[in-house]
Amino acid sequence: MNNVTRHQHPISLLALISLFLVFSNNRLTQNFTATVSMSQQHQEQHQQQQQQQPQQQQHQQQQVESMLQPPPPAMPALTEESLQMTTTSDEMNPSIEPLQPIPPTNNIHQPKPTLYGHLHMAKTAGTTLNGLMATKYNRICGNKGFTNELRAWYIIDNGIFESTNYATDCDWISPELPHEFWNVLDRVDREVEMHVPCRDPVAHLMSVVNHEKQVFNCNAPNLRAELRPFVLYVKGRFDYDMLSSKSNFALKCFDYSKYEEYVTFMGQFLTPFVATTAEEEKTAEYIFRPTNKPRSRENECIWKNEALMGEVKNYLIENFDYYNYCHRCIGTQDDLFVGM
Repeated sequence: MNNVTRHQHPISLLALISLFLVFSNNRLTQNFTATVSMSQQHQEQHQQQQQQQPQQQQHQQQQVESMLQPPPPAMPALTEESLQMTTTSDEMNPSIEPLQPIPPTNNIHQPKPTLYGHLHMAKTAGTTLNGLMATKYNRICGNKGFTNELRAWYIIDNGIFESTNYATDCDWISPELPHEFWNVLDRVDREVEMHVPCRDPVAHLMSVVNHEKQVFNCNAPNLRAELRPFVLYVKGRFDYDMLSSKSNFALKCFDYSKYEEYVTFMGQFLTPFVATTAEEEKTAEYIFRPTNKPRSRENECIWKNEALMGEVKNYLIENFDYYNYCHRCIGTQDDLFVGM
């Protein structure tokens, strides 16, 4: 038993030494393989950097060249005209199609050389005239009708007229607004021809009285005080000195009762509107809607008093630009229908 035990110990020690040498050799092999692998990776990264270096140098060169380029032209300074004519930021970016507050049919033609303006004086058939024009021609813009859009409530509620670029989107405009509106067109690059509908002063006065659901007192002790509430429209919508002083404005007049002839007359200057869909044909039909209750001259005292009628007429002509201009214009070369 003892002899066998002595011979087993040397054999076990040799086995352990052999295992240690094998293990050490494997570790050395693994370390060497890892070192070689890392060296190959560094070499590949170095080659990639050498390949990318020309591209980076080219990119840096392009950046330097772009910095040396002259700066872009400065934006033009804002002026009163640009503020009035530009309504949305989209219009300043040509890559974005601007919103069009007016019907698309208004923009299918280039602007005419002349922009025609209609003075919408209250109680001169202005609503009817605006509606008829909107059914007949393209690029019509008015408080009471656009081409292919006759819903006055829709135009007013959505601010369509106020947001329109009159200088480029319209060939005929009819603002039912104070005379200061026309300053918007003071410096546009188009001639503006304003058409003023004229009506007999006394007849116009009585129509306004009826519209206000009032009765004119022919025996009033103070004639001026009696007239004052009924001439506000006239005073606020026409200022002859302001309009006649504009270098690109021309004033013309016509008999308001010839509004149908006027619509036909404008056909030589405007582009006809042609409906292309059933919906457009439907909206192109103008329906007359009276804004005054029926009135009778028999119930108006002024027509029975010629002296008072003459006094009122003279006072209106002498004190209000609208009546004065019409009195001087009708029958002259500035009358659109003279000789017709």
